[in-house]
Amino acid sequence: MYRTFLRGLAAICLLYTFWPIFRFHGLTIFDCLSPLTVLCALPYRPKDRGAPLGSFILATAGVAGLAFAGIVSVIRSFDSYEHITEVALLIVALGGTVAFVYVLENRRILSAVEALTLLCASSVVCAIVVTLQGKYHMLLSLIPTEPGEGAIRPEAWTRFTGLAEHPIETGIVSAYGVVIALGLGMYTRKWLLPLIAIGLDVYSDQYSASLTAIFALTAAVGLMCIYNRAYKALVICGVIIGIGGLWVVFSSNFGLLGSRLAAFSQSHGDYSTLRSREEQWAATLDMIEPATLLVGNGFSTMDLPLNRPIHDTLIAAVYHFGLLGLASQILLLAFFMVRLRHHAPTALRSILLGVIIIFTFSYLTGPGLSRRSLWAPPLLLGAYLTTRKQATTSPLQAAAGQLNSGPLNSDSLNLGAKGRL
Repeated sequence: MYRTFLRGLAAICLLYTFWPIFRFHGLTIFDCLSPLTVLCALPYRPKDRGAPLGSFILATAGVAGLAFAGIVSVIRSFDSYEHITEVALLIVALGGTVAFVYVLENRRILSAVEALTLLCASSVVCAIVVTLQGKYHMLLSLIPTEPGEGAIRPEAWTRFTGLAEHPIETGIVSAYGVVIALGLGMYTRKWLLPLIAIGLDVYSDQYSASLTAIFALTAAVGLMCIYNRAYKALVICGVIIGIGGLWVVFSSNFGLLGSRLAAFSQSHGDYSTLRSREEQWAATLDMIEPATLLVGNGFSTMDLPLNRPIHDTLIAAVYHFGLLGLASQILLLAFFMVRLRHHAPTALRSILLGVIIIFTFSYLTGPGLSRRSLWAPPLLLGAYLTTRKQATTSPLQAAAGQLNSGPLNSDSLNLGAKGRL
């Protein structure tokens, strides 16, 4: 009964992963439910435990290092109160996610397939809402307005957000859903529901119109097929992407996305969005001084260069928190990236590969320090694909253990002899 309660609580939490528009006093529902799930799951003691806490040392060290960097960098912030508040929210978001994925795997609350299916369902619901907003102009009140005077009304948006907070985030959520559904289809060999999920996620991209997500998804799907040696699927995906690309560019039904793709293809590397980000990166790097490397520049609104979030998370980590902030990010990234070398089914590792590719595109081109929807999938897969270390025993120790536990038969002797050979 208690395990059923934990499974239900964890399932609700995972469903809210890609719905950050729902908040309670500045915290997303995922932020609120993940610590609650951790507290409720800690007393639970299943017979078969998963990876121990020591396997999460990189992630926990990364969160701890970021917390310490946030404390140190307050001395350089122009608004210490907002700095402390924002750092606290950041630590709650990342620390809560790490603790949540740890108890999910260690306490065996949900299987890897169940957890990934819930993430896929969360993405599909977001895609459905985006489609309702863009195609039928429904649920426009869910679109967040820009703060400050002259805030943009939902009716004035030409790109839609669904249950996320920005069109780029919506596109990344859709891309995550596609690679997770594709990997689950490869793993389970059941394709009906994954194909429906892929279709809904891809169809919604015309309304979020995120070029970052489109390019990331294309690269992720291609490398996933190569990783799984699914060359036939790779050819099919290539044909579909080619036909879809032509349709998007020349079809009036895909107006905004088509126009953005056409503008990008004709820009010859001088696309306006890319140019503005490059200008921001250059301005931010110019503001990084020796003191910045030591303690950072603070994490409040008044500390932002050019009065807007930095669209490169590594640069942002250095700018806001110094080299200690950069080191904490490297530890967090290493936690799930090294899982590609762990022993796990190829299809599941290919999902991690696709997720890492999409994560990297968004991480290096957007403000990803505290975006829950960006961090949750790779951290979750990092937890479930962790290989538990098995204790190695010599043949004599194994034989001694069998003598203590029961009669030694000829089969066990033969295994011992083979071991010595």
